[in-house]
Amino acid sequence: MKILVCGGRDFYHYSILKDYLEDFINEVWSENDDENIVIIEGGATGADFLAKVFVLDEYNDIVTGKQEFSLDRKSTRLNSSHS
Repeated sequence: MKILVCGGRDFYHYSILKDYLEDFINEVWSENDDENIVIIEGGATGADFLAKVFVLDEYNDIVTGKQEFSLDRKSTRLNSSHS
């Protein structure tokens, strides 16, 4: 199971993020407990940083990935740039 944590760079309410992730994982993962849990965060400050703290506190393992995105002005959607 992959969980993407994203949010504001000024979000520093660790207890809110931790409680939500724990509840979500306990509810969803129990149904699919044969899968590994992968928490994805982009390495920024705020919510991304708190996701990293959560993973290190709970699982003691982290992989931080960085992906560049560009705005497609014609369709007004984010496109991942595959380089």
